[in-house]
Amino acid sequence: MAALTTVTVHVEKPVGTYFSECFAEMRIWLDARKITPVDFHLSGGYSSIGLDIAFSNPEDAARFEREFAPEAQPISFFPAGV
Repeated sequence: MAALTTVTVHVEKPVGTYFSECFAEMRIWLDARKITPVDFHLSGGYSSIGLDIAFSNPEDAARFEREFAPEAQPISFFPAGV
């Protein structure tokens, strides 16, 4: 059986924005498009915080990245369970 390949998009919280506002905006965007991420994790530390959001559909990941991730940062492909 082949392992499920996911596409992970890393999004940094914008400076001057509460994390709850950033997360709510992402959730509204995902819900409006009926996109359900496979998984998400907080990343970062004291000076920087972000989210790593995994998608099973590469097109959904690309759409999410265009909306929320920095242009200079390409999406990363990680096998499930990594």
